[in-house]
Amino acid sequence: MSHATIPTVGGDPGAAPRRGPDPAVLERWLPVAVWVLAMLHALVWLDRGWFPHDLGSVAHPAQRVLLGELPHRDFDDVYTGGLAFLNALGFRVLGESAMSARWVLLAAYAAWVPAVWALARRFAGPWLAAAATLLAASWTLPVYAEGMPSWYNLFLGTASLWALVRFAAVGGHRWLFWAGAAAGASILFKVIGLYTVAAGLLGLAWLEDAARPHDVNSAGRRADVLYRWFLAAGSLALVAIVAGLVSRAMGAEGLVRFGIPALAAPLVLAWAARRPTGVASRERFAALLRTVIPFALGVMAALAPFLVLYAAAGALDDLYRGVLVLPRRRLADAAWPGLRGGVVGMALSAVALATVGLAPLARARVGKVLAAAAAVAGVAALALSGMPRVYLALWEGLWWLPPFAAAAAVALVGGARGSATRGPKRAASLRWADGAYLALAGYGLASLVEIPFAAPVYFFFAAPLLVLLALALAGTGAEEGPEGEAQAGDARGPTARGRSRSVWLGGLVCFLLAFTALRLAPGFVRHLGLQPARHDQTETLRIPRGGGLRVDVAARDEIEEVVAMVDALSSGPWIYATPDAPEIYVLTGRRNPTRMLFEFLDPEPETRVARTLEALERAGVEMAVINRRPFFSGPVSPELAAGLQARYPLAREVGRFLVVWRDQP
Repeated sequence: MSHATIPTVGGDPGAAPRRGPDPAVLERWLPVAVWVLAMLHALVWLDRGWFPHDLGSVAHPAQRVLLGELPHRDFDDVYTGGLAFLNALGFRVLGESAMSARWVLLAAYAAWVPAVWALARRFAGPWLAAAATLLAASWTLPVYAEGMPSWYNLFLGTASLWALVRFAAVGGHRWLFWAGAAAGASILFKVIGLYTVAAGLLGLAWLEDAARPHDVNSAGRRADVLYRWFLAAGSLALVAIVAGLVSRAMGAEGLVRFGIPALAAPLVLAWAARRPTGVASRERFAALLRTVIPFALGVMAALAPFLVLYAAAGALDDLYRGVLVLPRRRLADAAWPGLRGGVVGMALSAVALATVGLAPLARARVGKVLAAAAAVAGVAALALSGMPRVYLALWEGLWWLPPFAAAAAVALVGGARGSATRGPKRAASLRWADGAYLALAGYGLASLVEIPFAAPVYFFFAAPLLVLLALALAGTGAEEGPEGEAQAGDARGPTARGRSRSVWLGGLVCFLLAFTALRLAPGFVRHLGLQPARHDQTETLRIPRGGGLRVDVAARDEIEEVVAMVDALSSGPWIYATPDAPEIYVLTGRRNPTRMLFEFLDPEPETRVARTLEALERAGVEMAVINRRPFFSGPVSPELAAGLQARYPLAREVGRFLVVWRDQP
């Protein structure tokens, strides 16, 4: 299978000398400047704010791993388990605090930003790539800096996409192996890493198909019919699975917002499979396997140590139940369709993308008028974005970008695939379409992170890949030669229309970057999509395990009093915190006598009370902290409340908690 270079645009050798910075100096130092700015922006917000249950979900498993426990065998981890081991290492190196997981995340982010730059630079010129990289970076830690596994899914999904793009550009099965390894590692953090694996397989099938000539005579039309049926059937099966997942969690109306981005890539592949190539099915299957096998080996190389660990512990059944069975409860008990954007948001998204795509087609004079109008509208929108109605309209416009971008990708990529049938035009069109399709598959399936809980922050767990998709669709980058070195690209240089498209896209990117800096990052994650408020997470936790984390005044006073009571009233290593309060174990340094982090994930709720009271008695627990406002689970049952009251007759209210204990002997 041949590997055509993804198209890019270079300069015209016969053109006048360039003005501005030396291109070589620019290529060397611009990414460094972008990385430094991205790191500084992340550091500013790293210690800002929390959702207590999120802290508990990422830090309490690490705490238990350090004590020799194994996720899913000894406790019900919410995620696959890889994050627990990574954060346990962070605890060992940095100390057990509320900030340790964030410092570990920052290290991963530092490695991720260059990968975003590498992809952005391949799809766009240096200045547009710089702005897009900063936008992608600003949509991660500056929005919400907690070390959630979905951030690692994003980082590893980007790494997998980068490796696939490298393979498409320069060949080499090592890139397929690393693409698979990144996808496999993503599964270790959260099972939705399977979406990255699926995106990789779609990309490999696309690249195989794109390498074939689709202009054959009637004699060769049936040569690959078996392979094409296989390709279409596999793509449509994925469509059915994704559509079922989305409709069950979000309803039929959710298919528009959440389904279109995820369904776009397999539908385009199924459409491409209708065209015969004249190549025998056996040869096409063999070519596909030559790419799938190294990719699959990479996936298995990432998963194998984890599976060996559980096999050695005799806990493979526990792992299966915890990773593939318990998450089904989240579909039922932790689902939320999100803040549905209105007609205004849909219109803004459609107008923004239509302007970027169609404005370059206008005459020069009309284009100048459109540019002036867009600039005035953008400045006015930013100036008024502090008003709730304007903020909500802009947020809805941002939130509705995915289905419109995916629809544009289907039209552009599908059109390029269908129209380029021979000669240089075919080669250039398909080289561009390869990169765009890989980005579409990567973003579309990653966007399923919003299923089943579409809180506004979940949009950002995949949105940086949406930025890369937009750049790929514009297609104005810098290509690599056979050994990966930068090359000059098409000697004809960029067309005026291509330069105009990059300018319009750059304007949209800069607008979103400004909106993010002015309104999204300064307001804490709980304000996203609701109001243009500035965060109130200004008070530093003054407890040993606080790590310098900043929260609001009420949360600081509440948690500090709870920790002080635990230190004063419990001399043993155990306490009991329920329901949905794993952060109490992290901030007090005490052990959890039960398996549970979140009660709604308990696989045997009918026996929970008896098991809990037995565990408390066995561990000699001296006090309990009852969360009266759990986020996911229901309140403490009357039976458990009665059992706790019998054991712990003394009680005190502390904010949302009820602290109960018994007299010391």
